[in-house]
Amino acid sequence: MSANSLRTLLPVAFTKSGVQFCMEDEIWSFQDAVTPGHFDFLVLRDAVTPETMQGLKATLAWLLQNRAVATARNAYSSFKHFLVMTGRSGDRPINEITQFDLISYRSMLTRQQGNRLLMLAVLLKKWHGLGLLGVSDDAIGFLKSLRMKKPDVGVPVLTMCPKQGPLTHLEDQAYQDGLNAAFARGDLSEAAFFAIWLTRAIGQRPCQTAALKVCDLVVEARPDGSHEYLLKVPRAKQRDAIHPRSSLKVRPLIQQLGAPLHDYLQRVRARFDGRLGDAYQAPMFPARWVDSEDGPFSGHMTANQMSDLIKSANRKIKAKSERTGRSLHVTPARLRRTIGTRAAEEGHGELVVGEILDHTNVASARYYVEAVPTIVSRIDAAMAHSLAPLARAFQGEKPERFDPEKTDPSSVIVDLRVDQSAKPMGRCSGTGSCSFLAPLSCYTCRSFKPWLDGPHQAVLDDLIARRDQQLSRNGARMASINDRTILAVAEVIQICAAARGARSNG
Repeated sequence: MSANSLRTLLPVAFTKSGVQFCMEDEIWSFQDAVTPGHFDFLVLRDAVTPETMQGLKATLAWLLQNRAVATARNAYSSFKHFLVMTGRSGDRPINEITQFDLISYRSMLTRQQGNRLLMLAVLLKKWHGLGLLGVSDDAIGFLKSLRMKKPDVGVPVLTMCPKQGPLTHLEDQAYQDGLNAAFARGDLSEAAFFAIWLTRAIGQRPCQTAALKVCDLVVEARPDGSHEYLLKVPRAKQRDAIHPRSSLKVRPLIQQLGAPLHDYLQRVRARFDGRLGDAYQAPMFPARWVDSEDGPFSGHMTANQMSDLIKSANRKIKAKSERTGRSLHVTPARLRRTIGTRAAEEGHGELVVGEILDHTNVASARYYVEAVPTIVSRIDAAMAHSLAPLARAFQGEKPERFDPEKTDPSSVIVDLRVDQSAKPMGRCSGTGSCSFLAPLSCYTCRSFKPWLDGPHQAVLDDLIARRDQQLSRNGARMASINDRTILAVAEVIQICAAARGARSNG
């Protein structure tokens, strides 16, 4: 689209991926792949003159045709914010944006709103560069004189921010346990469960998850009869990509995730049999309402819907942070930052971290390498007892006194390594066989009922001793594996002590 053709608005224009919209419409609303586009010019009509509106529309059309929809959307949002902050209305509509307008606007912005001016500058520079009316020369001169920094996206990682940064090992384990428990209770849909697990495993962005199709999971048989699971992940933020599925990156999945994901996808495919020419082209995570339009992304969630799906699961997962004592607020970005942080903790450099996160520019990966957090090198009993009430790692039932006559012997949990007299720690109220290692896995299990007089202190002492051994032999990463169990045992000790105290006082 040339500058000359932009001077007169064309009746029809197209996004970079070919989605059509009408330039003369007062509202542009469409979905480009998994990204929604919505531009409401009616709300701006009284604040700008017709000539300025024409320049704005033409510039946004250029951005839509040559850049990502999100870029145009952010530019529109920043321009709208500029009009609101500078008090433009029907009494004084803006005919030309000048240096004085920008100086006034800049003075009103808070530090957190600095990105607004950056995005407005992108719009205005392109607007002026296309030779369109509406932006003065001195406004561009002012913008060029500013030293505007892009937002430092590495701050949440570098500071290990408890709200936006990567999860600690204890938080990550609490989130995983809560995720599995919520799904087992039936509180989470299959789509939410697998979307979160894939994000935890790979660290892809919501737009990539939303663009996945049933056919993207490849199952290959090995000579020994087992199966290999490979996921073709749509790439994002690729400079020349038309849409997220323009290129795919193959990522291996472990069998524990790949096998149930394959079963889930067979059910999704069955839902689309007869509705699509090829049901394997069905979305991996279908939208709640599937439109009747036939397109490559028909039935897919938008990136925003995928992000909301993952964030809304927090209310069901109910995981606690040992840093704040409050419920974890987990977003796709936090899960992605956790993946990058874990890779850096393993000793990988910028190139490997960038490859894992599929960064186009590996410079973004340097934050993870610089910010390798210091894992708590030593946890003693005092620290365990102080963190236990915050972490809330114990998920089991209310403790009771051991009564051999009322207890099924097969449900009793003992460990001779901890107590040579075979004194029981508690019992399992679960049904069926359990493949997890007792008693380590019991203290974080919902089916565990500890005994008030169980040898819980001995369990804690044993775990801390083994942690110290692992720390000296294999380093902090391996030593921290059972940290959540340590906190759960400490919490059980505190609960039992409180219960015994209440009984003696009663």
